[in-house]
Amino acid sequence: MKKDIERISLSKSIGLILLLLVIVYYFYYFNSESTLIPKQNDSKIEGNLKGNENATVKIIEWSDFECPYCVRFSRDTYPELVEKLIETGDAKLIFKHYPLNFHKNAQKAAEATECAADQEMFWEMHDKIFNEGIGDGVQTYKEYASSLNLNLEEFNDCLDSGIKFNKVQDDMKEGDKLGIKGTPGFLVNGRIISGACSFEVFEKAVNAEKENKNWVVERCVFKLK
Repeated sequence: MKKDIERISLSKSIGLILLLLVIVYYFYYFNSESTLIPKQNDSKIEGNLKGNENATVKIIEWSDFECPYCVRFSRDTYPELVEKLIETGDAKLIFKHYPLNFHKNAQKAAEATECAADQEMFWEMHDKIFNEGIGDGVQTYKEYASSLNLNLEEFNDCLDSGIKFNKVQDDMKEGDKLGIKGTPGFLVNGRIISGACSFEVFEKAVNAEKENKNWVVERCVFKLK
């Protein structure tokens, strides 16, 4: 009986430590001062594109389908960004994956969108997962594929095989090299924006790029330099 109590106590302690580590991570990432870095060269970056490929302003997003800040961005900022900046031709959006290792369903969620991309349904699966949630993981993604009328045999084979694993991991490595330190993270023509910032921040950044002005975003506050 005493040993059982000790084991329960140890499990609770480990769980509390892990929870504290996650809280510290998010607090540090979203509340620390942004470091001003040189404009990154992202001219060769390719991925799942939304918008006119000839748009002069390129927004690259690194995201995690299980990250609460990414979910908040996708629901609060992304729709307006698409309507007012992407569909107007002012900017184009490229989505890249950055599944954090403590989000157990994020990797497979990313793979699910890439399997959907094979059937030209990346953005539909992207929206489905962000709007309706990760649910039970793989089984939920397969149900989403069915609701989107994908070829289920092809989708399920793709997802079960793990063939998209390296594609997702390569996105993360690319983000690391370019200074992305958490999710959601963005490059706007090579300048970093960190966090689930408002539409107004992205609008100001895009306009500044079109006017060839220097700028920086710190703690989701836009500043001209």
